[in-house]
Amino acid sequence: MLNILLATVVASGLAAQAVPPPSPPGAVQGVVRDMRGAPIRGAVVGITGTTLYAHTDAAGRYRLAPISPGETRVRAAAIGYVPAAATVAIVS
Repeated sequence: MLNILLATVVASGLAAQAVPPPSPPGAVQGVVRDMRGAPIRGAVVGITGTTLYAHTDAAGRYRLAPISPGETRVRAAAIGYVPAAATVAIVS
């Protein structure tokens, strides 16, 4: 099984060199804050329509990656707060 897997990876790698590489994936990062500007710890931030999400740290920071270039909708939610969403442009 390992030999077959290795052969597949090598063959895939060789084929990929003949095709232009895709645009590199981007990322969304930021800070979730309340109306007073205080960071919100443990908020769930995700890309709408996907399973890509992250929880904010103690400083309210998050990072979502990899994300394909283009417009995407980011949503944040936390217990006791009204959810928020924004459309962002991902550039490569």
